[in-house]
Amino acid sequence: MYLQFYINDNGDKVYTTKKETPLGLATQSAHPARFSPDDKYSRQRVLLKKRFGLLPTQQPPPKALRATPMLRNRVPLLIYGDSITIGVKRKRGLFTGIRLRVPLSRDLQQPIKSCHVVS
Repeated sequence: MYLQFYINDNGDKVYTTKKETPLGLATQSAHPARFSPDDKYSRQRVLLKKRFGLLPTQQPPPKALRATPMLRNRVPLLIYGDSITIGVKRKRGLFTGIRLRVPLSRDLQQPIKSCHVVS
């Protein structure tokens, strides 16, 4: 059974399962373009929603490690999320260096005017 809708005289959406309005006009589908009432995985989606509180499509995109450019004097520059690490050296499996927090939409070709040192 597909959910349909039509717009009444007041401009409100009226939802129905019928294919015609009371005036004899065709109704429109109330489902999004990629939705199917015959969804095979709806049980799993409902279970995920109950267990975790949100669907996989509602999660924020993961922070990805971007390309590592080099500064002019060949000091490595590591960019992760909203922070930049300058002068990365590896000591006993740990990274060390100066970590700066800058706005996400910074263009690395322009000089940084203000930033915060993060420990």
